[in-house]
Amino acid sequence: MNKDASHRAFPIFIITALFFLLITTIAFAQPPKPRLISLSVEADGSITASWNTPAGTFDGFRLFYRIHPEILPGPPYNSTDFDFDDISGIIPVSNAQTEKYEAFLTTFTNDPADISDYFDPITTMFLRVSKIGTGTARLDWDKMEQGANEQYIIYKSLDNLNYTQIGESTTISFEYQINGVCNEPVYFRVDCFEDGIYKGTSNVGSEVFLDDNQPLDPAFTYITINEQGYAELNWTRSLSDDVVGYQIEIFNGSQYDLHTTVGDINTFIDIEETSDFYKNPCDEIVTYVIKAVDLCGNTSAQNVYSPTSIHNTILLNVDTEINCDRKATLKWNKYNNMQPDVVEYLIMRSHIPDGEVEPIVPVEIGRISSSNAPQYEYTDEDILIPGDKYIYHVIAVNSDQSFSSESCRFDVYPDPEPVETFDLDNVTVFNNEYINLFANGEPPALIHEVEVFRSATDAANLQSIMKSGWGSPNVTLPETSALVNETAYYYKIVALDSCGYEIASSRIFRSIYLELFDMGNGSVRLNWNEFEGWGDSLVGYYVYRTLNGSPAPGFPEFFFPGTLVYNDLSPDPDAGRVTYYIEALRNDDVVSRSNEVHLPGEAEVLMPNAFRPGGLNAVFRPKARNIVTQNYRFVIYNRWGQIVFETNDYAGGWDGTLNGSASESGIYAYIISYSDYDGITYSKRGSVMLIR
Repeated sequence: MNKDASHRAFPIFIITALFFLLITTIAFAQPPKPRLISLSVEADGSITASWNTPAGTFDGFRLFYRIHPEILPGPPYNSTDFDFDDISGIIPVSNAQTEKYEAFLTTFTNDPADISDYFDPITTMFLRVSKIGTGTARLDWDKMEQGANEQYIIYKSLDNLNYTQIGESTTISFEYQINGVCNEPVYFRVDCFEDGIYKGTSNVGSEVFLDDNQPLDPAFTYITINEQGYAELNWTRSLSDDVVGYQIEIFNGSQYDLHTTVGDINTFIDIEETSDFYKNPCDEIVTYVIKAVDLCGNTSAQNVYSPTSIHNTILLNVDTEINCDRKATLKWNKYNNMQPDVVEYLIMRSHIPDGEVEPIVPVEIGRISSSNAPQYEYTDEDILIPGDKYIYHVIAVNSDQSFSSESCRFDVYPDPEPVETFDLDNVTVFNNEYINLFANGEPPALIHEVEVFRSATDAANLQSIMKSGWGSPNVTLPETSALVNETAYYYKIVALDSCGYEIASSRIFRSIYLELFDMGNGSVRLNWNEFEGWGDSLVGYYVYRTLNGSPAPGFPEFFFPGTLVYNDLSPDPDAGRVTYYIEALRNDDVVSRSNEVHLPGEAEVLMPNAFRPGGLNAVFRPKARNIVTQNYRFVIYNRWGQIVFETNDYAGGWDGTLNGSASESGIYAYIISYSDYDGITYSKRGSVMLIR
């Protein structure tokens, strides 16, 4: 062998050593390392372990376990073996429900005898349950595997048999409010998952709880009052699932008192009249609160006392006295906290005429919009009929008409003091200037004032013209606006009480309007209308003619009812004013007078141009018409300007003498001064021939 060849050759002893080492490594290799996946505590206190199967050759699994030490090193591990093809097994303990265990897993071989390495131990999820107060559970547990991304589902049971899920967590604690448990145990367990894969279940933790959690408030919707006068409460049930009933409380001035308790219902009619705190909703406003009650007697009170949560009844009062018992005025309080809000109040009325049988369907007679006012008022415009029955109530309505609240029914029996007598007795023209209305009424204390109605056309169009006080059984009402020389008038009077309501009405009367027509040839015609108001008591009419205020001979003339025309063919007007008027006569001698009319024409004086003493025209005097006699002067002069005759008597004349001696024949001058009824003064001059 040369030097180079010996240098490249591998020593045989090295090759032999390497082969021996390879054989030894293969013969004595350590079993594969398994992974313990989960530990699940069973109801009997044992533990079910599960694992994965590693690649490699081994004869079985050996699981080491012990009670988890609080302080290391702790007690020694126990072990139990499983076949090589097992993927889970039971750890033979019985106290895993009360103790926390830890475990790790190895594989082993029998020949040669060897065990594998192992991963860090994992532990059971030991669950501990504590109380916060008496009604909240605090759950704490241990992670099964440190560093793992574990999720947890929490379950609850009341019998430790049937569990329901109550929550999820990614942490190792959980709080839960206990509802419906009253000094009884509640059981909990926790399931562990990693990436959605189940890993195991904790032990069962339990504690005795007393539910002290308030249930959720019910939603008080509205109160109404039924036709029998009882309050009806309505609400939406509490959303808490352990509610078994509801408490009804009533406000008593300064506090709410427990009125009654009802079952799991949502409507209650308050007929608990024997309760110490019962209030009649027809006598006063009643304010209610509703609380939910759970299995343990806890009551809700989150917002039930809030000003926006309480509800009250509507108290209706109807007053007729302020309206003299002839109209009804309604007053009521605001309804609070209906949802949606109240937008208006409907006023309802039933009218039951005397002698009719109830029921009568109520009808709406008015509406009032809601506002922030604490009280509302409405007056029924209809006059109440004595002896009839009226029933009023008010309905509060919200914006979408989903709820409404009614007040009590309020009965009204109007009984105003009656007017014993009231009527017009007469209407008559007074002094040719205005019309006097004569009225009577009893009792005078009840009649506050009288309203006068008048029409110049017909009885159907009477209009109010004045009001006048009333203070005695018999009253004269001067109607000074009447145009008595232009038309007749229809009249009616109405009695008003102190509230201004009509309590009585008179018959309709019509005054007399007289007209005069000049028919020519010295005759006139009188027309007048029929007097109305006395009915069959009208006896007839008297026609009067006067001369300067004195009755003319042959007058008055009488005519029966229905005669409304009179022709005077020879009025024989003298120097004064001729006046006509009519009087209607009642059977008790009461009269109603018309306006006055006068002979037509201007003031006029007619003079003869000659006279002969002792002859047919023996006295020289004027013939006067429509003159005012008080302003009359008649003077006669001779040719020398001497006064031979003078008088202020329109009926006087000159007999042709002077101082008892006959005057000479001849022409004499005269002057006459007079005035008409319009106040215009006239002077007339002329001459007359005295013939002997």
